[in-house]
Amino acid sequence: MAGGTEKRRAAEIYKRLQKMGCPFLEGVYVSEPQSIHELLCTPSVIRLGILEWICTRVYPPLQEQFSVLKESEGDTKMKEMAKLGFELMLCGDVDLDLIKGLAHSGKQLSFMGELLDIIQSSPSLCSNSELESTSQGTDEAFVTYAHETEELLNELFSSVHFQATLTPECNPWPADLQALLLPEEAQERKLPSGKDRTHGDYLKELEKISTALKDLKEEELEAISQLSDTSDTIAEMVRKRQQTKESWGGGSTATIYEKIKGLKQVYETFLNSLAK
Repeated sequence: MAGGTEKRRAAEIYKRLQKMGCPFLEGVYVSEPQSIHELLCTPSVIRLGILEWICTRVYPPLQEQFSVLKESEGDTKMKEMAKLGFELMLCGDVDLDLIKGLAHSGKQLSFMGELLDIIQSSPSLCSNSELESTSQGTDEAFVTYAHETEELLNELFSSVHFQATLTPECNPWPADLQALLLPEEAQERKLPSGKDRTHGDYLKELEKISTALKDLKEEELEAISQLSDTSDTIAEMVRKRQQTKESWGGGSTATIYEKIKGLKQVYETFLNSLAK
């Protein structure tokens, strides 16, 4: 027996189908949640008809395709409905158990609910009065859209401004990339061919790179050594300054540490006098 959550979902889908005027619910009188759940999730002619009606509302050209099929070609209908669900990324392309009503009831209700969401999210699919004209209008709209897109692309690529963007007079690319953007013929003229280079040429380049890396490493070591010496010098200067006695006026001499300690004692004496 179905759980309370699935029964509520089935009741919600049933109400949506009633509001949308599903013809396969005419003469069907069920009100109990369990009965509604069995109607939508148990294999039957009515359930298959409801799902077929939903699919033709999602994709109207299916209505004309189904109308020429014989009753014995029911499997073809179910395969087309599964194909539609697959194209909408709602199920597998051969998920016939879902179409027949043999899959888990929760999966069936989710499938129906998502199809109804698609219908209600598209104003052109919600109106029953426009259903017949939508089938023809969909194909015509697609052809019109493709033609308009082709014209737009032709206009874009033939535009003077577009060509100027591709080949600007002031090249915005860095110098090291400009050579790569040249036509292949120009690159071949500027860059030496690999066939003309010998092993000796490659060895010379490797030696240059090795020498440059060695020099760079020596410079880094020298910089680290200088930094270390500077740090030691600063530390020694600070240590000496802290230990050197200096004149602070009044003829008294003391280190910085002794002077700060004396000032602290004077301040504490002052606070104690205020407390009394």
